[in-house]
Amino acid sequence: MTGLGRRPVCIDVKLRESVSPESAAKALARTPGVRSSIQIFPDESDPELRSMFLLEVEPEALGEALRVLGTQPEVEFARQNAPRKLIR
Repeated sequence: MTGLGRRPVCIDVKLRESVSPESAAKALARTPGVRSSIQIFPDESDPELRSMFLLEVEPEALGEALRVLGTQPEVEFARQNAPRKLIR
């Protein structure tokens, strides 16, 4: 069964500031189980903020995705996004 019916898991990724947009796209595309990649601050002039991304990956691919991201020279860090819920 594929994870298409299951909620994706989010990974916070910070790329090195020197990474070009083309290299960033290639590095993030190599992530196993990736559903989407979102640049968090695309219009920001600060290069550190501009280098932050949110990846959505298949739940069963989380461990492998984090392992692969950790081996990419373009990646400064990658970590699972903390789950959030609204408490009423």
